[in-house]
Amino acid sequence: YLRTCLLSSNSRALLTGGYNLASVSVWDLAASSLHVKGELPCEGLSCQALAADLDDNLIFAGFSSGTVRVWDLRNHSVIRDFMAYPNGAKSMVVKNYNIWTGGLDACLRCWDQRMVKQLQEYQYESQIMSLTHSPQEDCVLLGMANGQQWLQHTSGDRTHVVGDNGSTVLGLKFSPFGQWWVSVGMDDLVSIHSMPTGMKVFQVPETSSIMCCDVSSNNRLIITGSGDHASVYQITY
Repeated sequence: YLRTCLLSSNSRALLTGGYNLASVSVWDLAASSLHVKGELPCEGLSCQALAADLDDNLIFAGFSSGTVRVWDLRNHSVIRDFMAYPNGAKSMVVKNYNIWTGGLDACLRCWDQRMVKQLQEYQYESQIMSLTHSPQEDCVLLGMANGQQWLQHTSGDRTHVVGDNGSTVLGLKFSPFGQWWVSVGMDDLVSIHSMPTGMKVFQVPETSSIMCCDVSSNNRLIITGSGDHASVYQITY
């Protein structure tokens, strides 16, 4: 079954991965009819997280086995595998040459994808369920199993709490200009927070837990996914 999906930054492709699937599927959203245009092989692995660097045609996936795999999107070949987590990477983001991963061991790790070398490691008290990086500043936002949200600066050890939902945070996403972010999770709420304080600007209730979220590149749409449906919200300024 599907566990994770990723919309490309140009909105022309959708990546989907999950448990006991033979591949990560690449869907063509620009074609006249929806179809799979490529398969990224991962036989025997269960995908938990996806990230992409489309400038270099690279796709990244974190698996429950602890493996992180890198593919070349042009020919679907495996570039490399490396062991990132003993319990699997639950969430992942890519910024420049760095891969940031968070997992159930409550540890945030940063890897240099060129050398497959771990550069930084930050230990937290709660499991890391979701990650998003700021498009404007050198920081990564973490969503925790205990409901807290932490802003970790990537150039040093500075970190601080910027929110507490009171229940598990399952999805986070910065707006394209970094002025705000959206958080979703087990509290059945879509919450918008201002940067950098984390103050809640507004909230929208849904009828069940919200598993994931995304923000459109034009800064005007928020997309959320729940167990049996997806919702699209339009933002007016």
